[in-house]
Amino acid sequence: MPALQAQDGTAAVSGRVSNAVTGSYLNNARVTAVGTGKTVFTNSYGEYRISGLPAGEVTLEVFYTGLDTKTITVQVSSGQPTTQNVALTDSALTGDVDGDTVVLDEFIVQATEQAADAIAINEQRFSTNLKNVVSADAFGDVTEGNPGEFLKYLPGVSVDYVAADVRSVSVRGFGSSFTSVNVDGNRMASAASSGASRSFELEQVSMNNVARLEVVKVPTPSMPADSLGGSVNLVSKNAFERDNAEFKYRVYTSISDEDFTLSSTPGPSVERSRKIRPGFDFSYSNPLTSTFGFILNGLHSDQFNEQHRSRTTWQTSGGGASVETPYMRTYTVQDGPKETRRDSIGVNADWKVSDRSVLSFGYQWNDYDSFFGNRNYNVNAGSNVPTGSFSDTYTQGRSGAGEVTGGMSFRNKFGTTNHANLNWKFYGDDLEVNAGAYYSYATNKYRDIENGHFSGVNTRVRSLTVRHDNINGTDAPDMTIVDSSGAAVDWTDLSNYKLRSVRSQEFDSWDEFTGFNLDVTKRIDLAVPFELKAGLNLREQERDIIRRQDDYNYVGPDGSAESNDDWAAPFMDEIYVNQDPHWGLPAPQYVDPYKVYQHFLAHPDYFVANVNNWQNRAQNDYNLTEKISAAYLQGDWSLMDGKMKFLTGFRYEKTEIDGIGFLYNPDGHLDANGNPLSNDVATQRRLQYQRRAASVSRSYDGVYPSAHLVYNIKQNLILRLAFAKTIGRPDFAQILPGTVIDPYDNPIAGEPGGQITVRNTGLKPYTGDNFDLSLEYYFEPAGVLSVGVFQKNITDFFGGIAKFVDQQDLNDYNLDPEYLGWDLTTTVNSGDAKIAGWEFNYSQQLTMLPSFWKNFSVFANGTFLDLSGNNTADFSGFIEKTGNWGVSYGGKRFNAKIKWNHRGEQFRSFRSGLGTDGAEYYDSRTYLDVNFDYKITDRITAFLNARNILNEQQLLQRYGDELPNYARDYQAEEFGVQYAIGIKGKF
Repeated sequence: MPALQAQDGTAAVSGRVSNAVTGSYLNNARVTAVGTGKTVFTNSYGEYRISGLPAGEVTLEVFYTGLDTKTITVQVSSGQPTTQNVALTDSALTGDVDGDTVVLDEFIVQATEQAADAIAINEQRFSTNLKNVVSADAFGDVTEGNPGEFLKYLPGVSVDYVAADVRSVSVRGFGSSFTSVNVDGNRMASAASSGASRSFELEQVSMNNVARLEVVKVPTPSMPADSLGGSVNLVSKNAFERDNAEFKYRVYTSISDEDFTLSSTPGPSVERSRKIRPGFDFSYSNPLTSTFGFILNGLHSDQFNEQHRSRTTWQTSGGGASVETPYMRTYTVQDGPKETRRDSIGVNADWKVSDRSVLSFGYQWNDYDSFFGNRNYNVNAGSNVPTGSFSDTYTQGRSGAGEVTGGMSFRNKFGTTNHANLNWKFYGDDLEVNAGAYYSYATNKYRDIENGHFSGVNTRVRSLTVRHDNINGTDAPDMTIVDSSGAAVDWTDLSNYKLRSVRSQEFDSWDEFTGFNLDVTKRIDLAVPFELKAGLNLREQERDIIRRQDDYNYVGPDGSAESNDDWAAPFMDEIYVNQDPHWGLPAPQYVDPYKVYQHFLAHPDYFVANVNNWQNRAQNDYNLTEKISAAYLQGDWSLMDGKMKFLTGFRYEKTEIDGIGFLYNPDGHLDANGNPLSNDVATQRRLQYQRRAASVSRSYDGVYPSAHLVYNIKQNLILRLAFAKTIGRPDFAQILPGTVIDPYDNPIAGEPGGQITVRNTGLKPYTGDNFDLSLEYYFEPAGVLSVGVFQKNITDFFGGIAKFVDQQDLNDYNLDPEYLGWDLTTTVNSGDAKIAGWEFNYSQQLTMLPSFWKNFSVFANGTFLDLSGNNTADFSGFIEKTGNWGVSYGGKRFNAKIKWNHRGEQFRSFRSGLGTDGAEYYDSRTYLDVNFDYKITDRITAFLNARNILNEQQLLQRYGDELPNYARDYQAEEFGVQYAIGIKGKF
């Protein structure tokens, strides 16, 4: 309950603190017994308790950001419990100076918006460690329920999009694999698109179960140490937020700006579907009694959006090409419609077992189901174009060297996430105990042939002469295509193409967390208020991945891929026709992957399996278990009559890993005499690549201290200093066993005999020393201006190395002596780096302005980073600059929010072939989102929101010191504007 309790008295007072207008109970309201030196903060149910008071008259001062401070005189008696509930108001909003009378209906909408801002500011203000908070109501409606759409507006946070959806989140420049996502402090499972990554994917979690989001920048000893940049905590709604039942709902339709029609139209698959789709969500809370209550949340979201891609690929070698004078070789256009459905159910129940203890249970189920039908064409001018046949505006390909290929990625991605937790809290006068257990399980699947189609079908027309004219960035060039006779070839006509190959990619993975925690806090009677906190935390994660990729070359009835006469026209998609591919190009015809799969079933002998199919399966088949045991001890002092707080301590963590991966045995296909067991190459691959045949077990541990100082220079001016040592564990793909040995066909005498690629199962985690300094000023009634600087010193960076195998490598990587002197590539801990930066955060309700203008609120924040060190290559996803700004208006009937989200250039990876410092990165971009509400009645509000209303492109660029500017734009993507229109209300 209270964060600080007092001692050495005979009387006590307790109660609950609420917002009189919204009816919500307030977490972290400060309650002070004036003149006694005793201050406590309310818990998540709005409860407080001050003990150790002298009998008689006591004055209580109750403060909460955004509301009027209230002073109450209470008569307390020795040995008798005294209850004093407090309802806080906002006289600037209601005009009620005394705070005794509130007209609820007139101010409920505006008060709810202002309360959302105040919650976030109040949580940050009274936090011992550095964090940012956003309320679920702060940024308006996000109808798909993706938490990333809220997180992206916080300082230091950047989100990564895959197509139009936020997939992952990162903090202060570190990749998403170093940013954990928790629910009420417990790690949430994520199957990570059937990959071996630690990245948490936000697709399979719903904002509808969340009351607020917290981004912790610097952890305390009671928090996990694996937060190099920061961690995200989703705080669940609780049953005692209010003292009466409430039902909140939204009903809406989701619309893409390209599909304003009620009719069924083609796509995304090979059938027609409606693109204006309904959705809803609701939240029902009911404190049934004073000791038991529950909250039920539900969501259904269904949306369709267009995805358009334009790509130009430049050749930097061969013929007359070089890095300084490249030519545009290939133009690619992709049409990728996608539909996404999300469903979620969440329930939380709280039972007050006694006045001093609460038992809480939470469960949420999230289901994600998407289908994307990416269809593309690639117009290739060919290699070795001679000097004089190209410039920055045209490419004239060699006669007969060009080709046009068609492809697709036609897949169903779906999965569920289940998360359950049970928690017990005991609140004594000088002792708090918190014990809990949780279970989290997530699945991810990709399906194609199980649904009756291939994921990929490739077509091709060859021996062409291709010319690109009017080349300009990623815009579609003018393309002239002729065959060997000089006749024009229409690239949009499927009758010109032959089937080339097909692919199936069906993945299965699951991720499971189980955990237990015990925390004990003891308040000790010293000259200054002091708390000693200790705890244990056990967490086990298991990840299982099976990725099946099967490729088949199409040879047709005559058994020859080059001479078969099966053209692609009979397999044309007859529904997805006349669809604008964007970029000013004509509508092409596409293959129907369902028809091709039926052809495969009818004539399997027309398709020849790729000899590497088994190899692909074996190399992507894993199981890993990771156990983390932790213990911590921390002390918390309140000094100078509460003006200064100091928290310090240390955390011990031990990591134990057991993993299973593939084993490559180059002689696995040979018998004892060295003779092949089979002459079939595919069978040989199966014998060489042994699925789940290699294992690894390892452990490491460390101590991670931290210290936090908070000093209230003045009532509204706060200085913060913080230090923490943190870790960043390697991605699973980097430490799971797997060795690929690839002998060279004709090694030169005295030269290496082949290439060995080894995963380093002994790779150590990053460690980081984090230093933060910030100054915060809090405006009345609710606002903040903060400026901070920070530095993160990183050691044991990951880096790739290439070398000759020596004796130590034979021992380290368990290699046979015959490989001594071969080429070796692997990943090692190879360097140090430093991230230095500063950030600011400003938000304020402009209640000081007269009349109409006092209903406005503004916010702005920015983060600016500098990365340096002897090995920065591993910082994939690093963004130097991020920023957000916006303005909102909250009137009695009309509300509006206009928000900008800016991402600076984002490093993606280093690339060879582009000259010195060749790299690939996303260009900076700014998204504009808007929300509008109109209150129709006291209970019903109409709303409209639009995401990325300017349809800002996502531009991928390539860079090299010698690469000319005209060749740097590589790929442009547009995803359209997503609208939602509906009504919402409560009763």
